Amino acid sequence: VVDNAAGLVFVFSGMGTQWWAMGRDLLNAGGVFAAEAAHIDDAFQKIADWSIIEELLRPEEESRITSTAIAQPATFLLQVALTRELAQFG
Repeated sequence: VVDNAAGLVFVFSGMGTQWWAMGRDLLNAGGVFAAEAAHIDDAFQKIADWSIIEELLRPEEESRITSTAIAQPATFLLQVALTRELAQFG
């Protein structure tokens, strides 16, 4: 236990190697994470004409997550949705 802790700190991942199934369990579970992901994906589709969620749910043999154009928006979606998921627990 650290007596002088200032509070909670978030450290988000960098843009290193992405895993084809990242976030899949949380997307399929529904809840806050999936709702926030859908909200972000709806806005994204209006400007990009493709779905981040569809990309994240592709089977491994069809995944394009190693492409920077896919990985960067996917990482953003996952980080924001995970923050919303964790926020519900205070």
